[in-house]
Amino acid sequence: DDLSSDDEDFDGEQNRIGRVPLHWYEDQDHIGYNAHGKKVIKATSGDLLDAALQAESDKETKKFTVRDELNARDVTLTPRQIELIRRIQAGSFAHPEFDANPDMIDYYSSIKEVSGLNTNRYEPKARFQPSKYDKLLVRRLLHRLKCGSIDMDYLRNKQKKPHEQPDTKDPFLLWHGDEEDELHMRKGPQHIAPPKKPPPTHAESYNPSEEYLPTDEQLKEWEELETADRPHGLFVPTKFKNLRSVGSYQHSVREAFERCLDLYLCPRVMKRRLNIDPESLVPSLPKAADLRPFPTAMAVQFDTPAMTYSVKSAEEEGESKEVEETAMIRCLSVSPDGQYLVSGASDGFVRMWEVQTGRLLRSWNIAALVLADKKDKEEEKADENENETTTKEEDSEQDKNKPKPVVSIEWNPNSSHHCLIAAVENCAVIIATGTGGSDDAELTDALLSSAYNKRSAAGSTGGDNANINNSRAAKAVKWLPPPKTKRETPLSAYATFSGPITILRTNKEMAKVKWHKKGDYFLTVSPKANAASVLIHQLSKASSQQPFGKVKKG
Repeated sequence: DDLSSDDEDFDGEQNRIGRVPLHWYEDQDHIGYNAHGKKVIKATSGDLLDAALQAESDKETKKFTVRDELNARDVTLTPRQIELIRRIQAGSFAHPEFDANPDMIDYYSSIKEVSGLNTNRYEPKARFQPSKYDKLLVRRLLHRLKCGSIDMDYLRNKQKKPHEQPDTKDPFLLWHGDEEDELHMRKGPQHIAPPKKPPPTHAESYNPSEEYLPTDEQLKEWEELETADRPHGLFVPTKFKNLRSVGSYQHSVREAFERCLDLYLCPRVMKRRLNIDPESLVPSLPKAADLRPFPTAMAVQFDTPAMTYSVKSAEEEGESKEVEETAMIRCLSVSPDGQYLVSGASDGFVRMWEVQTGRLLRSWNIAALVLADKKDKEEEKADENENETTTKEEDSEQDKNKPKPVVSIEWNPNSSHHCLIAAVENCAVIIATGTGGSDDAELTDALLSSAYNKRSAAGSTGGDNANINNSRAAKAVKWLPPPKTKRETPLSAYATFSGPITILRTNKEMAKVKWHKKGDYFLTVSPKANAASVLIHQLSKASSQQPFGKVKKG
């Protein structure tokens, strides 16, 4: 076969030493080992005269023989192999059967093959319909590009922020000054200067006083002590007549060596010294007139109206009395710009305030919306509850009359989306605040359009989970339109929506609602719902999903 390798050895009799040099076997009777572990014996070859005679006979018979040094044998090339070698030397393809210019073969047919998987499904409409939200983003970027607040580098992600463009008009130094330390500019570990040697004392003078000159007894005591315990180390104070009489110091080399050894062995740490003015540490005392034990003025007060509800009296049967209680604030949330404040109270109302003045702008009775949504569900179960006692019915009526509190509320963290979410019992209500400007109002309408269209979709499709593709999430949550009420006027002239947009009803009571930082996704937490305790919702598509399918035991 032309495509077979030259190294194929089916019997395993060829040499298998790999890249071991052959001159290692020059003094041996073998040249290596085969696949069975046996020696490959060197074949006896003739001298140069025999080789010359063999070459002449090969020319006559038109044979070509090459020497295989690895296996110590002569290999005779076949006419096919000779032809391949000649074609390679000529620069053409090795195999003569190879066609360099073949006819085109249509490997990929233009006919679409049907595999049978998902062939009966239509393309979703959202794939070939332009996104309304993306259209508004592009329009906003074009407006900013026309105003000059951004440039093309910002759109091509070459510049993260619009204000990152360097100002070339500021002066700069062409050369570094002498005050900069080049040791701090170099790469590698930080340079730590060695400690300075102590300055010489009076005893090291060439003409010291008599009190610094040691006596013979002191010299003997110094010789018995260690070098580190001596007063001046190896140095002995000596008095000379003049400076020209001072010779070389005999211990200079030893002391220099010991200092270098100490610098090499002893670890050094850079200690930064803080230059702090002591007067800056002393706190400035306020004036005596300003030291008052209580505030003298109230900034802003937000007054929540009292809640009233009817309760049947135990003394007089069939009569009910009105109970008035002060509503307790359960949760708060502030708009991203800090202009508005929303509060959720125990009376089931969500109130929107103006922070600067404390004025109540809007109030929505979320508990009444949830209660109206429950009426249809309770009427279906009326036949099953006929055997209950009258005392239980009275207790349930009192519980129904008492409003449910708003347990969690949060404003959309995206400053362009003017909406909020509030949780009451097992329902979460999306509320449009109607406070956006010209650009923000369009973005908010595009975000809430899918949820608002649920009003008509729920009635036309016959179900309230038209956009929920996940079967687990369809059982755990339902998107419901709020009861039809009088349409309220938004605070902003540009806003379209204002008030409750849609209601999300789960199987268990909610404890927390939370937005994503981009303002499109949000989650609801129901601790008693087991696997459906955490649900993730997308407001722009009015869809939900359940991330967990099972609850871990233990």
